[in-house]
Amino acid sequence: MSKILVELWVDTLVGNLFSTDSILSKAIDFSQFIKGTKVHVPNAGAHATITKNPSSFPVSVSERQDVDVEFDLDTFAIMPIRVGRTEELETSYSKRESVCAESRLALKEEVAQDVIKNWCKKATKIRKKEAGESVKKWIVAAAEQFATDKVLSTDRYVMLSPASYYALLDSMTDNEALAFSHAGNVAEGVLGKLLGFSVVQDYFLPSGVDMLAWQKNCVGVAKDEPELFVDEGSATMYGDVISGQERAGGTVIRHDAKGVYLVNATGTAYTE
Repeated sequence: MSKILVELWVDTLVGNLFSTDSILSKAIDFSQFIKGTKVHVPNAGAHATITKNPSSFPVSVSERQDVDVEFDLDTFAIMPIRVGRTEELETSYSKRESVCAESRLALKEEVAQDVIKNWCKKATKIRKKEAGESVKKWIVAAAEQFATDKVLSTDRYVMLSPASYYALLDSMTDNEALAFSHAGNVAEGVLGKLLGFSVVQDYFLPSGVDMLAWQKNCVGVAKDEPELFVDEGSATMYGDVISGQERAGGTVIRHDAKGVYLVNATGTAYTE
């Protein structure tokens, strides 16, 4: 008697993995200006000179020369994906829904990576990574630089490469690791806190960058929500065609680049 071989398909799909764009909430949001092609952020010029017990009159008069920082808004496009009508009918899951959901997530991830890369490009306070140097020492150096530059002590963040993050954890004592994790907030994307910095869980650093530290008021982003386009029931594609786009940009918004600190192997400015 021959055996009947039965193949069963589960009704769920193992999807791709994506990081969220929640990291962009840890910057000043200029999304209200997303309709333009470029965003200008005014910066105050040099502050007034303070003199103690002036004795010569009339005193000299000066003017403050304000400046602005600008950044471009780019269009990030989802290349069209075809979902055949026969394919949609024969699969045990909704491929169209999966394609739409993953396209949106991929777009958000790409935008976040690009904005973080722009922040790295504008960093001028840069430390060279030395062999055997602890990650904690980098964070101490960032804290010292921020204190020197009078950067606000609140809303400070650190992003590490995966290797650097786990090196940091490995260097901690049990008590240090416990205190670090207790200060975290997974819902806000924070793994823990150290020396006043929230260590974030996203790994968006470009290749060659080991750490980026910033204060929220010193970096900016503008973005809209991903927009999906669906050509449903295309007569020439025999199914649905899905594409989309999102407009976004970001930069270090202080003209003096204070409040941003980078660590890499060369100690020089990051370039692609």
